[in-house]
Amino acid sequence: MTLEEIKDYSDAAVRQLETTLQESPQFIDKKFVTTSSFKTIRELVTHMVGADERWTGRINGQIPETRYEVRAPVDISDVFSDWRQLRVVLDKILQDPVLIATTLDWQIPNGTTTRTLTVEQVVFHIFNHCTYHIGQISMLLQQFGEDPPNFDVPLISPHVKLWIE
Repeated sequence: MTLEEIKDYSDAAVRQLETTLQESPQFIDKKFVTTSSFKTIRELVTHMVGADERWTGRINGQIPETRYEVRAPVDISDVFSDWRQLRVVLDKILQDPVLIATTLDWQIPNGTTTRTLTVEQVVFHIFNHCTYHIGQISMLLQQFGEDPPNFDVPLISPHVKLWIE
């Protein structure tokens, strides 16, 4: 799959997640036991948007002063709206062959190690990070007694042919 195809799948998964949370709002702020600092689905979603914003900001040289997680809108639909706007920025990045091949240095949060990544690797990481947390949210919905949607690539990717017999 190309990065564009992975993005299209990721966008479809985010839309499906948004629809699921709109249909089951009682789970958005329900706390769960975890070792993570994200203790609700809302916190996971705002972290996902915040991470996308920080990575696209690094790519474009425009890192916000305040983390998204701190200033995220209260209404979850507004959070998803912000996410869609960030995905438009990612579309532009994917369309720029010079930018996608450039590198950037990223210091791991512990401050002791720096990694050099191509923008292409960063964009892949953005989509992978999204899939990782959508998997967590899917598991949480199951624990809350909700049957989550299926986020499998063959079922929701617009690039997989559907055969009906």
